Amino acid sequence: GDAADPPAPSASPSACASRRTAFGRTSTNSALSGLVLGSEGCLGVVTSAIVRVKPLAEAVEYQSVLFTDWESGAAWMRDVGRLPAALRPASCRLMDCKQLQLSRAIRGSASGAVKSALEAAALRLRGFRLETAAAATLVFEGSRAEVDVQRRALGPLVRRAGGMWGGGSSGEAGYALTFAIAYLRDFCLDHRMLCESMETLVPWSSVGKVWPA
Repeated sequence: GDAADPPAPSASPSACASRRTAFGRTSTNSALSGLVLGSEGCLGVVTSAIVRVKPLAEAVEYQSVLFTDWESGAAWMRDVGRLPAALRPASCRLMDCKQLQLSRAIRGSASGAVKSALEAAALRLRGFRLETAAAATLVFEGSRAEVDVQRRALGPLVRRAGGMWGGGSSGEAGYALTFAIAYLRDFCLDHRMLCESMETLVPWSSVGKVWPA
């Protein structure tokens, strides 16, 4: 995670390890520091760490946006990336149809199958099909005024992409799902299945080629 930037020195019974990089954050294959942190003490113990501390935000607001398909959502994400830094949300994540269905399935177990079915029917009437739709989860942080300005700045982009605001509860649930996915590996290990979530980095021009894979 971000707390590992820069990587923390670690020690095991047989050796000490540390790594230095010229970049503030990297995501290039499996790094030694990531393996140590992810092992939760099995491969080694972190001996020192640099912790970045910043004031708590005055206001934190979750929101979500629904798109008819992945391509519309990806184009909208590109437009958000072109906004000045002060107008961009603190977090902006795009989920494809499979992730969206997983999120709704998890929420459906708590909200009820009937309610989930009614919501899906209402979305179809507005031109959104869960089989192809994509959704963005947003987190706004800052002063109350900053959060209001950031949310208003996204309004024209949402309309231009043919999107629909999905509400704060959906945004918070989708944001929580991104953390829960990392723990699916623990569930799979209990059933003798080895899996891992990976990250990659590509230019915007290649997103359309990488995502289908």
